[in-house]
Amino acid sequence: MKVMRIRFWKVLSIPAGVLYILILMELYLRFFAPVAIMPRYVCENEYGIRGNVPNSRYWQKTPECRVLIQTNSKGLRADREIPYKKTEGVYRIVVLGDSYGMGYEVNLEDTFTSQLAGMLEEAGWKTEIVNLSVSGHGNAEEYIMLTGEGFKYEPDLVLLQWHSTDLLDNVRSGLFALQDGVLVRRNQSYLPGIAVSRILYRIPGYRFLSENSQLYSFIREWAAMKIKDMLAFWRGRQAVSEESENSRSETVQRYREELTAALLAKMQEECRQRNIPFLVLDIPRVYGRAEFRSVFPVERVSSLQLDYYSPIQDFLRYAGRKIFTEKGHYHLTPLGCRIVARGLADYILARQWPQQRRELPQ
Repeated sequence: MKVMRIRFWKVLSIPAGVLYILILMELYLRFFAPVAIMPRYVCENEYGIRGNVPNSRYWQKTPECRVLIQTNSKGLRADREIPYKKTEGVYRIVVLGDSYGMGYEVNLEDTFTSQLAGMLEEAGWKTEIVNLSVSGHGNAEEYIMLTGEGFKYEPDLVLLQWHSTDLLDNVRSGLFALQDGVLVRRNQSYLPGIAVSRILYRIPGYRFLSENSQLYSFIREWAAMKIKDMLAFWRGRQAVSEESENSRSETVQRYREELTAALLAKMQEECRQRNIPFLVLDIPRVYGRAEFRSVFPVERVSSLQLDYYSPIQDFLRYAGRKIFTEKGHYHLTPLGCRIVARGLADYILARQWPQQRRELPQ
């Protein structure tokens, strides 16, 4: 009997020791190296890509902010339902993007989309934003979202929020490829991590853990980054012809840019066929409070004559102030959103797009 008790305590000591180490790691992160807790609730939508989980309500917590993320029954970040049918006299903008477009790390009223709507309202245009952004989306998924959902909302303007991560996302999704310079559909779905998420969220207490544990957030972000890097590397190598190692990286980069340009051209053409302006917003990389760089493939898309807005020069006028979060995931702060919204509003009004759309025959 005594031997059995000793064995029992020895076996019990293993999980107890693991739990003790995990608790210590959680406490260390909380008190000495805080990390952002950024839940991402995404699911499969009817188009074979990721969409926001409908009717969600959760908090993002970082050392800088505590933000409520709320979605409606269509998975849009909004505090109300938005019907497909547009109200008479409303100027409606459909937004496509990733977490920057969705407005991570800022409250809904502080997002650049909400502030843009307010600025256009002040200029006399009753404006409505339909935000189809989903964290992690690249241009391939955004194109599918535009043709599947976006045009149903009868937009007067399509605004694409672009970020440097799109160059990789477009390749690793495997949804489209270039064959002899022509954009072709390669796969019908791209759902990274969705099957695993379905299983995890059936586990009691898992959602609480994902929304409150800094250790879990740290591990999840690290694992997600590694998986993304491997996918981008593998699919990038598959997409280009066999070349020497010295020239391969240059070829892969060129392919990323050409694929991105082809996807943007496709979206622009879809909008042009419907007489809808298509505007690209380039969110630059941030290297401090006074240094911003764009990797938008300007040369690859020069022939498209895209309507394009980069806020870099506007950001530089606020050099030294906090435009991007610094202790979270480097999204726009409320100030950064206001700068972007002002630049977009000026761009849209200077081209009189609201007036042009109203004058089109119905």
